[in-house]
Amino acid sequence: MFVINKDKIARFRPVKTGITGESDIEIIDNLKEGEEVVSGSFQTLRTIKDGAAVKIDNNIKAQAEKKS
Repeated sequence: MFVINKDKIARFRPVKTGITGESDIEIIDNLKEGEEVVSGSFQTLRTIKDGAAVKIDNNIKAQAEKKS
């Protein structure tokens, strides 16, 4: 999994996963509450390298919060 640091850099971090669904994966170890992670299609995620600069787009997060 890639976690985004304060400088908007993606850093690879191994995590322990739990339940997996069609589009969701439960992370049960090595991720703190509030940390931002890189998400996207499998094809996109395969191209990201450790240390890559990323652009944060919280539009989807904001839309989900409005529906709640």
